[in-house]
Formats: sequence, C-alpha cells, structure tokens
Amino acid sequence: MGEEKKQELWQQAEKFNADMLARPNPFEPSDEELKQYNELLNTSGNGAMGYIEIPAIDCKLPVYHGTQDNVLQVAVGHIEWSSLPVIAA
Repeated sequence: MGEEKKQELWQQAEKFNADMLARPNPFEPSDEELKQYNELLNTSGNGAMGYIEIPAIDCKLPVYHGTQDNVLQVAVGHIEWSSLPVIAA
C-alpha cells in the first residue's frame, strides 16, 4: 500500500473519531454507521484493523472490528464505538 493511501485511511479514521463525539447516542449506531465502522482501517477486507506486537514474548496479534465470540476466538477485538486506533507506536 502506498503512502498516499495510508494517509487517506488514517484521515478517515481520525474523522470517524471526531464525528463520534457529535453523535447523540454513539452506542446505538444506525446500519449505515455500523457499515462505515466495519469498513474503516479494514485494508485487507477480512476485518483486521491492525496488530498488537509484544516483542518480549515474540507475539503479534491481529486486531479485528468488534468483540463477538467469532472474533475473540482468533484475534483481539476492538470495542465497537470506541475510538479507532490511530496512534502509531
């Protein structure tokens, strides 16, 4: 993925985080908002939005959208309607 595309995705996620504050009830998303959430940072199309690396134990875990059982069986889940992870280490 090129740098320009990365910046575009990053900006979309930052906008989502800012817009989330303006929603009257961010914990009851519309179908359209839920669709948007699931598409953000989903560069591979499989629901993964990033990875957590723990070098001390040589571990790299994918982070997926949502916290449903099927997600937590294979990855770390991102709590829906919390800010998207846009801070790089």
